[in-house]
Amino acid sequence: MKKEFKLLRQRIYKNLKSKAHALEGAKTKELIEYEKDQVKYSKRDFESSSIDELISQVISSQVIYLGDFHTFDQNMRNVLRILKVLQQSKQKCIIALEMVDAKYQFFVDSFVEHHITELEFLESIRYHDSWRFPWTHYNVIFEIAKKENIKVLALNTQGKLNERDEFAADIISNVLNRDEDVQVLVVYGELHISPNKLPNKVKDLCEGISQTIVHQNLDEVYWKLIELDQNDKIIRFNKEEFCINSAPPWIKYESMIYWYENMSDDPEFDIHEYIIENGKKIFGD
Repeated sequence: MKKEFKLLRQRIYKNLKSKAHALEGAKTKELIEYEKDQVKYSKRDFESSSIDELISQVISSQVIYLGDFHTFDQNMRNVLRILKVLQQSKQKCIIALEMVDAKYQFFVDSFVEHHITELEFLESIRYHDSWRFPWTHYNVIFEIAKKENIKVLALNTQGKLNERDEFAADIISNVLNRDEDVQVLVVYGELHISPNKLPNKVKDLCEGISQTIVHQNLDEVYWKLIELDQNDKIIRFNKEEFCINSAPPWIKYESMIYWYENMSDDPEFDIHEYIIENGKKIFGD
């Protein structure tokens, strides 16, 4: 019975992943290489860990990378949990986000400092055209930033994946080199936080920096745990790299399918109308 259940889960996973990638369209060679790297690093040996061990490592780190699967709202829950941990430390916290182009930093500051409204902010950063993934996923971060007076940095730019990582690394390293007491929480696409990508570029620019990489719901980790008949919610690859397992991987692909089929190319979709008519609509529902 257990074997049949595993085969059923694998079939669901493969079907949803295949459909999600088909909706995504043709991939560049660079994206394919990024995906291969993620799989390679995900297949490394790991050990069971705990929330206490993860918290301890996060508190002692100058920069924390948290992987984001852009259509999956559950990822943001762990962002909020880690933010609460960082707020308990005595160090100043900064949040760095991929979802806003750095050229819009002025509007990010204006929004966090309550100088412009939510709709004005979304219009100013051209959210519907530039990012478009569910705003409600990211709005919770801004709400905390506004409430707790936390600086938010925009990290994104145009260009190839590697160029975007280099650009983000420059911004992050400038902050860290300027203020050694600050902690930076980086919320960035999961493919970019493989150890040899963005984290390595920041390390090259900040000698001796302490950091933690926190992946979320890696496919290969899930299936290895199934093989080992384990149900670890948190595992670690090493003392600086963890993975939180809060959902089976096909759930995130299901969210991706929902996004592409219902909102991505919908000419009637207007983020302003959703906010005005429905308030904080949860797309993940």
